Amino acid sequence: MTEKSVYSFAIFDFEGTLVSFEWDIPRAVREAKEVLKEAGIVVPENTQNYAELYNFVSMHFPDSIGLIDEIYDTYDVLALKNWKPHDDSRYVLEALSNSGVKVALVSNVGSEALHAALKKFSLEHFLCVVSRNDVRLLKPDTEGLRKAMNIMGAEGHETLFIGDSIADVMAAIKAGIDVAVLQGENSIDELKKAGSTYILEKLSDVLSLFSSPQDV
Repeated sequence: MTEKSVYSFAIFDFEGTLVSFEWDIPRAVREAKEVLKEAGIVVPENTQNYAELYNFVSMHFPDSIGLIDEIYDTYDVLALKNWKPHDDSRYVLEALSNSGVKVALVSNVGSEALHAALKKFSLEHFLCVVSRNDVRLLKPDTEGLRKAMNIMGAEGHETLFIGDSIADVMAAIKAGIDVAVLQGENSIDELKKAGSTYILEKLSDVLSLFSSPQDV
């Protein structure tokens, strides 16, 4: 952990950050490419990331984005059946909220599955929730983060994004905000090289980065 900083706003990623990562990305991308091919849409050969694929279609073939949403919604439902909240997720959200920190959620997961999961796991305290269905472009694009910041009235220097991947780091850097990343999907060296502000061993470590959190 680097030297202590104080933030007044927290934006959380969802899958991999607050709950386990269960989305079958390779299978979803293969299926989406097949559907797009049948629709006459040629996707660059090197497109393997689900967000990159979604953003490509959204930018170049916006009338066809529904094809991707339908597939991704299916994989959201499958993931919902297997998601498990991290042991400290609820505690962290409650501690930040009780200390006066304004908390938001920005996820590439669709709205229906996302809200169902939040209710299922009693993960509350969010001032706003921005899902895949609330933006045109997914992370690592900054649209979701900027939308959450606008809703909360947050400035970049007082906002921390908490995620679990290099894509989250990229989104935060482009949005001009600091980012704390959970170890797991990427190695510590990869996260450092990507530009992570902080690297967390466990989610509750993030509490030390905020002013007056409860029971840090």
